Amino acid sequence: MARVLGIGDTHFPAVHTKYLAHLKKIRDKYKCDTFVHIGDVVDHYAISFHTKHPENDSAILEHTKAMQCLTEYVKEFPKVRVCNGNHDLRIKRLASESGIPDMYLKDFNEIFIPAPKWKWEDSFSIDDVTYTHGTQFGGQFPSLNAAKYYGHSVVSGHRHT
Repeated sequence: MARVLGIGDTHFPAVHTKYLAHLKKIRDKYKCDTFVHIGDVVDHYAISFHTKHPENDSAILEHTKAMQCLTEYVKEFPKVRVCNGNHDLRIKRLASESGIPDMYLKDFNEIFIPAPKWKWEDSFSIDDVTYTHGTQFGGQFPSLNAAKYYGHSVVSGHRHT
């Protein structure tokens, strides 16, 4: 049975400065051997639909800072399964809304070069537990809705209040 460490939404570069140290401590304490990032690796605020403050980073600078954060995480967690998060998928959603087909887009491993062994999928099942970002499960109890859908335990992120 795997010893899974779930890595919550990091929203690089807006990640908490002590989160990596916390993850390392948990990994070492519980001797975790499998790592799942639950999604929203990057924030992509600069390309979101939200109103931007003029002093915020451009999309290119935000990406550069996010890759610096990612590089630090890859040093400690070189092989990670990553659930596609809604923030990660902003690029594809914007392209689709503009009529640009997926064939013209890079896949995540080309965009996030510092993480060549991070595997991106919508969800992963490990030892009868499904790991998913959870975007598709709403309502008052999204995790319960996901567990009912899959028929077993679920680990998810994304939760908005």
